[in-house]
Amino acid sequence: MTAATGAIGARLGGSRALIATLRVVAGGALALIATFLVGTLLGTAGVV
Repeated sequence: MTAATGAIGARLGGSRALIATLRVVAGGALALIATFLVGTLLGTAGVV
């Protein structure tokens, strides 16, 4: 789904689809990692 968002955004903005898709996917991955690390530091658990 994230890759589709990047590709659609690139098409609408007249940009290169591959670059935009990779940027959106990488940003999403970084956000997931940051969320995981904060949760780990705070001692919380995900869906159990």
